[in-house]
Amino acid sequence: MRVALDVTKATQNKGKNLEAMLEQIRKAARHKASLVLFGEAAPTGLINNDDPVHDVVIAEPIPGPTIDALARSARDARIYGYT
Repeated sequence: MRVALDVTKATQNKGKNLEAMLEQIRKAARHKASLVLFGEAAPTGLINNDDPVHDVVIAEPIPGPTIDALARSARDARIYGYT
């Protein structure tokens, strides 16, 4: 099994993060990876500042739109993706 580890810098722009993750899924598939792993803060760009009020604002449901987009991309690329 070939595994890809994505270490793309996450930003506070969730749309930009998602696009980067989708590209990394496609890239991993082109390199014949079976699995791609992302950091837990990759979709949201969470910066741990110990402020739960800040964290709640960027939280997303699971399942939800971001995870659904990642799952679709992984399925289309025939690759597993986990965050």
